[in-house]
Amino acid sequence: MAYNGSGVFSITNTFVYDTVISETAVNQNFTDIATGLSTAITKDGQTVVTANIPMASNKFTGLTAGSAATDSATLGQVQAQAYAWAGTAAGTADALTASPSPAITAYAAGQAFRFVAASDNTGTATIAINGLAAKAIQNDGSALAAADIATGKIYEIVYDGTQFQISRARIPSTDYLVSADIGVTVQGYDANNTLNDVVNTFTAAQSGSITALTSTAASIAVDAALNNHFSHTLTENTTLANPTNLVAGTSGSFFLTQHASSPKTMAFGGYYKFAGGTAPTITAVNSAEDRIDYIVRTTTSIECVWTGAIA
Repeated sequence: MAYNGSGVFSITNTFVYDTVISETAVNQNFTDIATGLSTAITKDGQTVVTANIPMASNKFTGLTAGSAATDSATLGQVQAQAYAWAGTAAGTADALTASPSPAITAYAAGQAFRFVAASDNTGTATIAINGLAAKAIQNDGSALAAADIATGKIYEIVYDGTQFQISRARIPSTDYLVSADIGVTVQGYDANNTLNDVVNTFTAAQSGSITALTSTAASIAVDAALNNHFSHTLTENTTLANPTNLVAGTSGSFFLTQHASSPKTMAFGGYYKFAGGTAPTITAVNSAEDRIDYIVRTTTSIECVWTGAIA
């Protein structure tokens, strides 16, 4: 036996000086040597390895890059992941093809490939790798929408056993914000902004604007969503109509100025409630100023305090 099972080669028969050598023993040694040489791995590639080789923490060095699926890969190949790089995809916008090297001969779950898109997709899309059957490309389990793949962008796809899942789809413009959205569709952050669900402490004066109202066909329309404070200079006998868009808790004032030369009257819609249940009479003096302070109690009830002849 040439090897002892642990890789140690030994000669079966030994000979002593000045003794007859047995032909059988000599032939046995030569046979063992031949067997041993045949079991060794030849450096020119003649030998086919027939079992796993325990490397005992050693390594193969000086390897060339693998070029077939059954070749060894070098550490450099693994680091570069060249086997997953397919360059710029070919085919059409919605029926892509890719040719990574070395070529694969079958799809397997977990395979990942990267490519550069040559054009935007227009809808659902497929990809065929190395001439294999085309497989659907999905985005998070759903078919691609138009422009999920954008020209010139790099994408990674992973085969899940049925189709490819894309890991970098373009986010539709409706799903993200740009600087122009700030102050329009989203409030920009400012440490000095107030919040409507917490207690706010103001360290500077807070001023509200005043919206001027007009009387048309003897009626003054009020949209409570426009402001808290309103003004009106009487031009005709009129009625302060019930406001629209009332929200309970809203408060403010009406500043009323009498006609400069011909005093007018003002009636009030049924939502306005005054002390004693009686609406006030507007001061009938040229250019007189009255004020009504109010707070909205419900969407159909406005509690008011009238102050007449302020000026």
